[in-house]
Amino acid sequence: MFEPRNLALEAVIREDRGDPAGYRVLGDWLEQRGHPRGQLIAVQAALAGTGGTGGTGGTDARRSELEREQARLLAAIGHVEHHAVQIHWRFGFWDRVSASADVDLAHLLTSPSARFVRSIHLRSTRMWGDFSEVWIAPRPHVLDHDGLAGLAYLLRRDRDRSAWSDALPSLRELGLGALDLRILDHAMEGPDGEAIASLRGLTRLELIARYLAPASVSRDAIRALAPLATSLEHLAFVECSNVDDAACEMIATMSRLERLVLDQTQAVTRRGLSALARLPRLQQLAVRRNDEIWDDAVEVLSTFPMLTSLDLTGMQITPTALVRLARAMPALEELVVGGEGDRWLDDRGCEILAEGRPPIASLRVSGSRVTLAGLAKLAVLPLRTLIVSDVQLIDDDAVDTLARFVGIERLDLRETPMSGEAIVRLANALPRLRALIVEQNRLPPNTTLSAKVPSGVPY
Repeated sequence: MFEPRNLALEAVIREDRGDPAGYRVLGDWLEQRGHPRGQLIAVQAALAGTGGTGGTGGTDARRSELEREQARLLAAIGHVEHHAVQIHWRFGFWDRVSASADVDLAHLLTSPSARFVRSIHLRSTRMWGDFSEVWIAPRPHVLDHDGLAGLAYLLRRDRDRSAWSDALPSLRELGLGALDLRILDHAMEGPDGEAIASLRGLTRLELIARYLAPASVSRDAIRALAPLATSLEHLAFVECSNVDDAACEMIATMSRLERLVLDQTQAVTRRGLSALARLPRLQQLAVRRNDEIWDDAVEVLSTFPMLTSLDLTGMQITPTALVRLARAMPALEELVVGGEGDRWLDDRGCEILAEGRPPIASLRVSGSRVTLAGLAKLAVLPLRTLIVSDVQLIDDDAVDTLARFVGIERLDLRETPMSGEAIVRLANALPRLRALIVEQNRLPPNTTLSAKVPSGVPY
């Protein structure tokens, strides 16, 4: 069925896709022209107003009536269910799309119903092991990090930039990586920098070379991103060996950049960090797992003018330097440290941190030499995330020590000897805990935690 369009009304919706008013105006316009989507917008708006089941008999009957009308209208606009695609509708259009990674999503999103998609999740076929993440409070809806990695495969397979431009004219976030390229056994090519740069207005870009050769993101591809300098607000490079000091000079021209992640970019030295200090809006910086950067980087990092969050996971920066860094950066609100094999994280290091009290929000103890006595000293820090996975001293006797971390919101207890009963006792003792990460089926049957636990959220 032909569907009339009003580009001016559609532009109003794209200005604020969360505002139902624009949808209602477009719905009235479509209904006046006899297209069933106009009625569908009204019906789904009414459904949103009825809430869930469990109301009065009249409310439930009204909802059932609206659901039958919705099914009729969906058929009228030609909607067909797809076994590999789950769609969440909102005001007559797709709002969230979840699909398996081998779906031709670029073609799927040419549907008129996809004009105002706000979130895309590509489900990876990779098995992540026998773990689950239990969320005690509702998880905020964000674009899924691992799922979006599959868009690299789609962009390169289709070779059709117009398909993306037509389907998502105001695309805001894009994650590119190699996860699904490898699993689906397609060409092991790195992302096409020019194709990415053609998506003008892009605000978020992640290039992830994990599971590919680190050089798969070429220097040419990195240089080709220069046209995005006036739009990108979030940029991430993960395991990209060609990100070096020269790339940092190019990144330093991105005047709107607010968040930057450099994860295992070993070619970046202190000189490259110095260039990044010119970024006028940078508030969040992650420099992770770089063996070339040590304590001498503290003087450089302290020159970043607006930095409020600094992630130094896996870096060999000592506690003394961390305390010095925090004192030199009064605007710093969040510091993330720790990581496998950190040589400095022992009981003496914990003592230094406890005395200096830098604003450490996330700490990974895994692989360190810290004891329970040292860990207990860190309870004075403003920690929100604590990762003690694979730490064998975290057994039932550790419950009282960990219960002292009253600000913890996320706790990772994978591969620790703590019993399921002790885990439940600990979770109920932490007043702010929102996420508990443990192996599947480790918690006892009929477990009751201090807040409602949604059905299993995969880790």
